[in-house]
Amino acid sequence: MFRNVLLKSDGSVVNIQPAVVNKTFSLQEMQLFVGGYIEMYPTNDGKSYVIMNEEGSLQNLPFNRLASDFCNFYTLFQGRGTKFKGDIVIVDQILFS
Repeated sequence: MFRNVLLKSDGSVVNIQPAVVNKTFSLQEMQLFVGGYIEMYPTNDGKSYVIMNEEGSLQNLPFNRLASDFCNFYTLFQGRGTKFKGDIVIVDQILFS
């Protein structure tokens, strides 16, 4: 499973870490990664958060196939076929509070 990555809508995967070593991610960092206000959901195992732009559909952000496949398998969206838009972060819960 992915952890501490940015799943970009172009299909690329970027490893991420907090700007300050040995610290947690800030809200501002998450907003920069996803390009706006965030909404977040826990993964089914309770160890990570999926963080996305809460206005992805309203802003007509590009469809993110990789993130959609991940979220439809590992989160509360399992089996719903939800289509996620824009860049999406998956981060360990202990690194974002």
